[in-house]
Amino acid sequence: MFYFCGKLLSMEQSQNHTNGRNNTNILLWGVIALLVAAGAYFFISKITAIKQKDTAELRLEEVNIQKDQLTKEYDAAVVRLDQLNTDNSSKDQEIARQENEIGELRSEIETLLKDKNTTVSDLIKARSLITALETLTTKYQKQIGALKQENIQLVDDKRNLTEEKNVLTQEKEGLKVEKKNLEEKVDLGQVLSATNIEMKVINKKKNIFGKERDKATTKARKADLLEINFDLGVNRIIESGEKTILISVMDPNGNVIHATGNGAGKIDLAEGGTKDFTTKKVIPYSQGKNSYGIKTACVPTDQFISGNYQVELYHKGHLIGKDNITLK
Repeated sequence: MFYFCGKLLSMEQSQNHTNGRNNTNILLWGVIALLVAAGAYFFISKITAIKQKDTAELRLEEVNIQKDQLTKEYDAAVVRLDQLNTDNSSKDQEIARQENEIGELRSEIETLLKDKNTTVSDLIKARSLITALETLTTKYQKQIGALKQENIQLVDDKRNLTEEKNVLTQEKEGLKVEKKNLEEKVDLGQVLSATNIEMKVINKKKNIFGKERDKATTKARKADLLEINFDLGVNRIIESGEKTILISVMDPNGNVIHATGNGAGKIDLAEGGTKDFTTKKVIPYSQGKNSYGIKTACVPTDQFISGNYQVELYHKGHLIGKDNITLK
């Protein structure tokens, strides 16, 4: 009985020892499995991280490539735009408005491209903005081209107008010259002509009865006054009325002599300049008729001297006749 119980107890202890060893093995294998699982997890995580890093680097490289490409496209667009700005010196209101819009696009594109942390979405937006910039630049170029064409047309029109103005000015000047020539011809046609001019030196001599009589002389010491006689020819252009003949008498020294009781003055010569006159004669003239026997006399303020005296008659500044006399 005791033997059976002892044996039973021994078997139970042996079984418990076996069970304990089995539990330890199970625990050990569990730990091993856990370590293997952890190792596998960390291995897979490392592989995944490496792949993600490689993917990120590839993506970053692709982003940088796209960014560089977009930067080149943007720089080319800017060069084109700057060339348009350089070529265009005059802008209308619409072009000026587009320039403001272009400036805003350029600013936004440059902000995106210069950002070190540019994302794919940023590049997509930059691409869209560059496309809009190119479209707007093309429109801008067309408008500038049209404006240049208008400017060319305006320059041509201005040149044509200038040429027409020059032609008209020349024609006007020609008409002025022609008018002046006609006026001069008309004016010259209204100048009277003097004929039968005779200058006499008169000696006022008294007879035995004390009565004065005029006698022509050629002696300076006997000369008392000058007498100028002349006729006026026919003129069918000049209107009838009083006409003034200016008379200039030069002494032997070439000086214009002055006469007492006469308002001497200056003659405005037709060819320019002036000349003193000694006396004047106002004559009632009838258009288309001769005037005969016109006579005027003057007493010089200075004494007569020996030599040649010359008389010149002027009408409207033109010399119309002359004569001379020599005194001894």
